[in-house]
Amino acid sequence: MYENSGNTYLYFDDDSSSVPPKATVVYRNERGPLYTFHMVGDKVLDLTVDGRAVPSDSISSYKPVIQEITVLVERARVQARLDREQAERDRKRAAEDRAIMQSIVDDLVKDGLVSNKESIHSLKVNADEFLLNGKPLPEAVQKKYIAKYVTGKGYSLSYHNED
Repeated sequence: MYENSGNTYLYFDDDSSSVPPKATVVYRNERGPLYTFHMVGDKVLDLTVDGRAVPSDSISSYKPVIQEITVLVERARVQARLDREQAERDRKRAAEDRAIMQSIVDDLVKDGLVSNKESIHSLKVNADEFLLNGKPLPEAVQKKYIAKYVTGKGYSLSYHNED
């Protein structure tokens, strides 16, 4: 995982294949030194600053900057987890939307409003309207489709195919 914002660079990799898990961290802020270190838990195993190895008995003098960096790493880990969770919710929602769209298409064909999926160039469905190829359906049909497919006031689904 890495984060690059402006002149700040943060890279970390959690190696869960090693026991105990080992983390590699690379960090540079603004035009400051480049810190690279490996950690197990809270223990820093080694540290380089601008490519120069820091003797193990001197690593403790870098404790404040290491703590600052590990806080940033932990924030990035939390954000990465939240992003993964959101991506999963988005995938599930997309699958639900595809299923709803397929059901709408099936109903449109069954009701004789279109001959097949390929004849649908655009759909727009929300609590106020149902447009098929840019035109509203007859009012009674529109109400039927809105009642069946719109799940709430803010719900909206659209489809556009330029083929």
